[in-house]
Amino acid sequence: MEAIQRKAHAKNQLGLEVNQKTNEFCYLTVNVPASLVDTIYQTAAHSQRAKTDIAGFSLGNAPLSYITNNFHGDLTQHSQEFIFNYFVLSFLFGQIRDKRLIVLGDPRLVDMQVKPNNSASYTFEASLFNQPKLQNWKHFPFKAPQRKNYRDIDRQVDSFMKEETDQLSKLETEQIQIGDWVNFEVWLADKADKPLFEHFKENLWLKIGDEIADAPFQEIFLGKKKGDHFCTSHVSFQHHFSDHMNHQYNYCVSIKNIVPSSYFCLQSLKKHFRIKTNKDMHKKLIEVFSFRNDISQRRLMAEGALKLLIKHHPILVAEHALLRQQRSILGILQENPDYPVYKAQPDF
Repeated sequence: MEAIQRKAHAKNQLGLEVNQKTNEFCYLTVNVPASLVDTIYQTAAHSQRAKTDIAGFSLGNAPLSYITNNFHGDLTQHSQEFIFNYFVLSFLFGQIRDKRLIVLGDPRLVDMQVKPNNSASYTFEASLFNQPKLQNWKHFPFKAPQRKNYRDIDRQVDSFMKEETDQLSKLETEQIQIGDWVNFEVWLADKADKPLFEHFKENLWLKIGDEIADAPFQEIFLGKKKGDHFCTSHVSFQHHFSDHMNHQYNYCVSIKNIVPSSYFCLQSLKKHFRIKTNKDMHKKLIEVFSFRNDISQRRLMAEGALKLLIKHHPILVAEHALLRQQRSILGILQENPDYPVYKAQPDF
């Protein structure tokens, strides 16, 4: 039985092909098996049938063959977009990380082939960066900028730690509030809340804002707690994965973590910097609170270490990658009302 399950799981796996043309350029092709493509297409067809009202049939009872024949183009386009957002993107970036490919900018989609009952492929072009061979950097001479010995800084740190500890103790609930960051998993499910794809879940972070545009996600998450599990067909999830057609899919959500805005988590700071004692944590906060020329000591240390590494390892970026980034920045600036002012500058 386990062997059969492993075989079925392998059959439903995505794959990545890396076609490296030069040391600085490659094509990345994500292959999606036909079983996943067909499931998405059929799910979209059933969702379309539920809201289709045609003569001779009651609402939602039109023949499925009629739906697939008359909405084939829309269903295919929707499937392309949904598969891209639900499967391909996270898989692609995960594979780039696992294969330790250093990509300049984001990979660019150049082709996709998606048809019902067939496997799908999404091809990206990517600019690569050849990492220089690292020298024995641990022995580079580096002197960290020293803190300014102002007693007021120590008092600021003590006051900050006490204030945040008090905020934590006053917290009456661990429920999600406006301003919090929420980490959650979301996956597509059937009407019985059973996952359609057992091994495919999207892991997302979301900040619960206080603007009008944030109201839909406030409806979904406010009042929930870490570990909560629920299912929803809220339109916000529909639009996240595909804007092409408004399907009423059922999504299940599991809240994995919450970063509250009401207090600063000192334990998370200790975990991030691998700090064992409160005394060491106090020293680390001193680095943050000590400023030189309006720049914190912590940032000066990071920038100083980076400059030292770059000095011994010059970074040469391909000309085409620089031009592509330049076009991207210009595209953003041209949407700014102050673009004529920027363009008029002599050094633009």
